[in-house]
This record gives sequence, structure tokens and C-alpha cells, in this order.
Amino acid sequence: VIVPLLVSEDEKMLVSCINCLTK
Repeated sequence: VIVPLLVSEDEKMLVSCINCLTK
């Protein structure tokens, strides 16, 4: 999942958590 630079830090953290859980 590619995270756009425009998203907030919270959204980036959320995406990172989802990526970790779905590995």
C-alpha cells in the first residue's frame, strides 16, 4: 500500500498497522 504524502500522520500510522496485521 502506497501512502500519499498528503495524508495525516494518524492515517499513515493506521495504514502501517493494517499492513503489519495483513502481512
